[in-house]
Amino acid sequence: MTKKDSRLLVEPTAVVASPSPVVVVSSLASGDENPEEIADKLTEEFGLSMPQTRMVWEYLSNQGKGYVLEKANVVRSEPRENLAGSFVKALEKDWKPKKASGPPKRQKVQPAIQDPLKELSSEEKQAEVAQMEIGDSESTMDSGWRGPEVCLARANEHNKPETGSHEWK
Repeated sequence: MTKKDSRLLVEPTAVVASPSPVVVVSSLASGDENPEEIADKLTEEFGLSMPQTRMVWEYLSNQGKGYVLEKANVVRSEPRENLAGSFVKALEKDWKPKKASGPPKRQKVQPAIQDPLKELSSEEKQAEVAQMEIGDSESTMDSGWRGPEVCLARANEHNKPETGSHEWK
């Protein structure tokens, strides 16, 4: 008698994986969706209450998907403490996206001190000296400066004790 082997003999087979399509699911509302899906996604994203969701429905019906989605993008563009309140305000007040500004135009600044190594012509030297003299005389006249002698005389007058008094002013 021969013993039968009760073990099954399994031959290895190759498993071939067929490429499966990749599906991307976005939780953000887009213009390709119907208004009900847009309202549902915005309600979830911004944490809208039932009255706020009804308001979104009204804006979708009256203003259209483009208007509502633009306001959602404006709210998303900056960090906000209250997403639901911000979204409602954006709908009510017709918030617009911020305009990007280009880099500020730089103006060439004239140096205050001219290059000391640059040689000035005699006319430029005379003009510069004349300008300095005019500037000095104007600034002393405008500021009330009358020279050190006048200043010292005024200071001494204020600091003299009055006759019969030992207090200084």
